[in-house]
Amino acid sequence: MKLPDQFLETPTRWFTYLYGLSSLFGITTAITFSLVWSHWHSTLNGCFSTDCGCCLYVTTTPGTITGSNIGVCWFITYAHLVIGLGGCAMTCWYCVRRVREQTRRARGKTRQRPVYSCSEHQEDSSFIVQALLSGVISVLLFSTAYMFTEGYIKTCSEYRRTVARNLKASGNLMDLISSRVSCTSILDMMDYTQPNTPRRAPRGGIINSALLLQTTGLLTWAHFGVWVVLLVYNTCLARQRAGLSGGGNDISWSVGVKPKQVPESEKMSVIGTETSI
Repeated sequence: MKLPDQFLETPTRWFTYLYGLSSLFGITTAITFSLVWSHWHSTLNGCFSTDCGCCLYVTTTPGTITGSNIGVCWFITYAHLVIGLGGCAMTCWYCVRRVREQTRRARGKTRQRPVYSCSEHQEDSSFIVQALLSGVISVLLFSTAYMFTEGYIKTCSEYRRTVARNLKASGNLMDLISSRVSCTSILDMMDYTQPNTPRRAPRGGIINSALLLQTTGLLTWAHFGVWVVLLVYNTCLARQRAGLSGGGNDISWSVGVKPKQVPESEKMSVIGTETSI
């Protein structure tokens, strides 16, 4: 896969955008999801030996609603939070680099001049490192997105049974709840009919669990998509830069200015001089 010239010549700008999206999606995911599971934690935590207050993979019985291990919610929340904060740091780093590049251009310091190619090789190696890191993070984010989606579907299915049981549904009403009522409506019902327990939810009141969970689900997959793009972009940059630097040239040119074409006669004279030396 070959990148267009605008993506190859200005990677700093595109890295700023992509890492900025990662920080936005990651931090927002952590906030929206933590609002839901912290609200439901005390209601769902019915275990004695472990903390099972997570709002994903919920199980129901005729008298109780029990969540899954709280580690599931912690894993999803903190994975996106840490990666989002890392994306914020990378955004700041590339913003500084971009400002410096623009400042050099404005002062006229970005002129055509030969420089040693070791900096280019260092930049190529940084693309390889970022590609490897992006691959690991993409796998991690995919696991969180898949875990959240599966847990959300499981929770919705269990809540359907609870709503049908509370309404003493049978016949067509049971079919309606099982096949026609959306997960949004089911979760809205549970927001208003959550069981009365001695332990109050820490936030109190009623929240829109369906909206927060669905927003979290969209953001988890969007965050995963950003890092897949970063993986592909870094890989293409590393391969394309390696191809450009593999032509046997000993010098490279400063950013933003194309090298001057050297006539063939001058090239031959230089080669003859080097041979005589």
